[in-house]
Amino acid sequence: MRTNLDVKKQEGISFLLMDMNAPGVTVWPIVLLDGQAEVNEVFFDNVRVPVENLVGEVDKGWTYAKYLLTLERLMAMATTTCGWCRRQRKVRHLGLKAQCLKSRVRLSGRN
Repeated sequence: MRTNLDVKKQEGISFLLMDMNAPGVTVWPIVLLDGQAEVNEVFFDNVRVPVENLVGEVDKGWTYAKYLLTLERLMAMATTTCGWCRRQRKVRHLGLKAQCLKSRVRLSGRN
């Protein structure tokens, strides 16, 4: 949630955990092309969240969110098939997924 309007946008966000069944929370499923509702549109109308639900420091929420997004992106990358995996014909083997990640990082120039 926005907690500071006097700083850059990404610095004025705080990370809160909340009950999705709390009064004022409305969740609308978004049906994807495959007919499944795996994502949702969420609306907050005067929702009250206890201060003890703050994660970390005030105004540092974007820092925490970036970390979580990095983990999610790495997991998505690990589940896709790259040329190295296809050549090995063992895509489902977790050890090869780890090797795939290592090769992608090396090829991208990030060590």
